[in-house]
Amino acid sequence: MRLLHGKYHDKFKSMRLGEAQLVLRDDDNIYLNVFFRQAIMLSEVSADAKVIAVDVNENVIVYGNDDFVERFETNEGIIRTRYFLKRRRIQSKIRGRGLRARLLEKYRGREWRRIKEIYYRATKEIINKAREVGATVIVMEDLEVYKEDLGSRKLNGRIHRWVIGVFSGYWSIRRNSADYM
Repeated sequence: MRLLHGKYHDKFKSMRLGEAQLVLRDDDNIYLNVFFRQAIMLSEVSADAKVIAVDVNENVIVYGNDDFVERFETNEGIIRTRYFLKRRRIQSKIRGRGLRARLLEKYRGREWRRIKEIYYRATKEIINKAREVGATVIVMEDLEVYKEDLGSRKLNGRIHRWVIGVFSGYWSIRRNSADYM
């Protein structure tokens, strides 16, 4: 049996190997599912500090701690796909350069404002919840990993259209603002 792997899988070489199993999928191919373990060093946080963890995904932001877990539906993937298809239709159907450019700019602006507003509401909700429960630390995953090349053009396109920087930017604005924390 041949084992095929891509550049993405090289990062697992330094991890400890866990359980492995063969899986037969609907397309009659056999896949090898392997679980890895890695020790992660966290920065020091006092034992009495209340912490909220935030996990950002394409369509949902999940945040919480041992006492609660809440979801904030962003539906960014759906919104992005909808506007992508709309722009693609405009590019193929409208022949006038000026009109096409104006329409593309109009829908690009709408998409951008809609996404920014969603992330603004998400950060506001998370910070209000942190204030409500008395949390002193908000921990978020390292979003820089999503900037790596993942080997698939379709997946790379979706990941690189994802506005991670906007979400991170709102955190730094809120952190430095006296109104919010």
